[in-house]
Amino acid sequence: MGTDFRSHGCDVSKFTRSEIEVLFERLCSLIDMERCDLHFWDDLGVPEEEQQKDPKTKGTSAVQFILTSTIVIHTLECLMKAVYVNIFSCKEFDTD
Repeated sequence: MGTDFRSHGCDVSKFTRSEIEVLFERLCSLIDMERCDLHFWDDLGVPEEEQQKDPKTKGTSAVQFILTSTIVIHTLECLMKAVYVNIFSCKEFDTD
């Protein structure tokens, strides 16, 4: 079972690792999923000359592994102030 969510016009101050981790914690609790490993991809700690410049790729991506699969998030703070979330699990959950 999978579902995708997207939102535009977001408060980009929430696009931090700590805020995203809180989102994963709340979301997993809400849909009754067991959290496993969490991995981030972003420019944190990357030398400035190696950081993403293209607004289509600049943002934070994270994968929250859950016991039954994954929840993936990608933020686009420059381009659209948008966030995209994909939840995929072989365990059923309420998408509402």
